[in-house]
Amino acid sequence: MSSKGKILILFAAIIAGGFGLVLWKGKPGGHGGALTKVTKEEMEMLVKDLNPMQQRMLAESPDQKKELAKNLQEFLAIASQARKEGYADKPEVKEELEYMHKAILALSYDKVKNKDKPMPPLSMITEAQVAEFWGEDPAKAAEKKEGEMQPGGMPPQPQQQQPPAQQPQPEQAQPKEEPKEAEAPKAKPSQLVIAAPAESEGFFASLMEKIGLGSASAAAKVRRHEADFKKFLDAQKKLETEKGQRPEGQEMSPEQIQQMRDSFARFSIYAEEAESKMDELGEEFAKKVEFQTKIQQSQLLAQLYAKEKLVPQLEVKEKDIEKYIADHPELLKEQKAKADDVLKKAKDGGDFEALAKEFSEDPGSKEKGGLYEDVPLGQMVPAFEKAALALEPGQVAPELVKTKFGYHIIQLVKKGKAKGPDGKEVDAYDARHILISTTYKDPANPMQQEMPLDAYVDGLLKKEKQDKILADILKNNPIEVATDFTVEAPPMPQQPQMPPGAQLPPQPPAGEQDQPDEAPKEAPEPKKDEPKNDKK
Repeated sequence: MSSKGKILILFAAIIAGGFGLVLWKGKPGGHGGALTKVTKEEMEMLVKDLNPMQQRMLAESPDQKKELAKNLQEFLAIASQARKEGYADKPEVKEELEYMHKAILALSYDKVKNKDKPMPPLSMITEAQVAEFWGEDPAKAAEKKEGEMQPGGMPPQPQQQQPPAQQPQPEQAQPKEEPKEAEAPKAKPSQLVIAAPAESEGFFASLMEKIGLGSASAAAKVRRHEADFKKFLDAQKKLETEKGQRPEGQEMSPEQIQQMRDSFARFSIYAEEAESKMDELGEEFAKKVEFQTKIQQSQLLAQLYAKEKLVPQLEVKEKDIEKYIADHPELLKEQKAKADDVLKKAKDGGDFEALAKEFSEDPGSKEKGGLYEDVPLGQMVPAFEKAALALEPGQVAPELVKTKFGYHIIQLVKKGKAKGPDGKEVDAYDARHILISTTYKDPANPMQQEMPLDAYVDGLLKKEKQDKILADILKNNPIEVATDFTVEAPPMPQQPQMPPGAQLPPQPPAGEQDQPDEAPKEAPEPKKDEPKNDKK
């Protein structure tokens, strides 16, 4: 992983895969906060839900366990520094941090409640519950959902209702009923309906809302849900813009908003239900939710802080790379010696085309003897073009030309004109070159592939900067992370057994299985008077 990638997503694999949680947002009411110490038990909780391959790797390698603890320590230190610098107090970040607790609480509760049902998270919440959360008619919500599921995606068309005078009358006359007094509206379950004069409805509604009774309380709850969702949605828009995930001023689509609205309701429903049952769920459940909340909140803070404050500090300038290479000539010792030898051959009158085919490491021109034809001015890198145009046709550049690709031995073939992309004539030239590439393989990392030397040095200098940045942050934000945690390696998956009678027959010993019982005989030669049959 590159230095920039590591500092941006420290510990991201554990965050995304370890808990199996969706990063959604919620309101903890004081939950979460800075995490400065991770115990042995918490580390074991953290790795418990990793995938089997990760668990097996940690169980078999003490070094991997130490590396995991170190990465977590750095990640939490960055989050702690972000809090010190006020990132957690930004309105949109605060809303995001607050909502995370609700999401984690809801998903954790879902696992406990539906542990025996292999269902997607929160899928046991019904459409009627979601409709009630928003103060909608559950029956209409169900009809709407069914309409959305119709073939073609077209909602059902409402039936045309005939006017009362034109409605067909039943064949059998119905007995007349005595007119009844208008029935009072039926109260919904758990609602207290108080009759009141029209002029005093505002007073009673306000009173019911204050004391938490009746339909006024239900309406207030719906209004609170709508207000909370608006705050959440506004925070999401701003955060996505800050992270570069959404261009400034671009709005979410109605489908995106509806999806987020539905998820918001589901998280809220289970979070509220879990809050009411915390005594039943127990202390261990509460501790796990609290720890996971702190980890998730730390991830967000570390990501935002790293992107805005740390990544710009990792920038390496081209002059820094050139200076490092100049100060470490041993990095190019072999390539430089080879390029000097080929240059001497070319200057001594050697066939440049043949030399290019033998020594050049440029796949684009090697087989053509190093030839590039009709090269418009400005197409090649400046150092190459400057050296080529300083020559006369047939002349070889007296010195090696160094670019980020390696060492070039250059011969000018001709100067002239060529057609540009727009069809107009432009100044151009033909040149041959021999490239001795300056790719480099890190001796400390045998698994790494060769790369251009400039890229290797760029990564090296960025790592030096990163190590210094992290050391300073760790010094100012001490974090304790246990390294003596235990990881139980999951059992290896068993190979599926073939049913009886489906096994392959036993194979002969190696070296004998391809030998036929008898060597094939050659076809007999046809008789002289008999024509050969060429048909198979």
